[in-house]
Amino acid sequence: MVLLFWADQIEPSAVTKDYLVALAPAYAGKVIFGLVDVAANPQIAQQLQIQSLPSIRAIQEGQIAARLDGPQTEQQLREFLDPFTQSSAPVLLAKIGKLRFKSFRKPSPKNQRTIRFELNVPM
Repeated sequence: MVLLFWADQIEPSAVTKDYLVALAPAYAGKVIFGLVDVAANPQIAQQLQIQSLPSIRAIQEGQIAARLDGPQTEQQLREFLDPFTQSSAPVLLAKIGKLRFKSFRKPSPKNQRTIRFELNVPM
């Protein structure tokens, strides 16, 4: 999940929000976006220690995985978002490079993010 903390009356904040909203369709199904208006939700901003606007927090497994503070260009936002959309499969494959695959099945149409495989591990 990616949260943008913003305030309409702060122009750089509103511009960053517009960029993020424009990028959202390209990341549909990969990233969940949330817009937090700090004027309406000061307690959330305080809990996450937001000190400047705009501020972006990427949250994974209940923890802040990355942060970005201050005005951002569309390209900077893409560079921030892209690592959170990449499949973990290549990372896993790199870590288990010495193991050989016995079989591999593509993700089912029902759940595109699931990759199932069996490993033939030499003992």
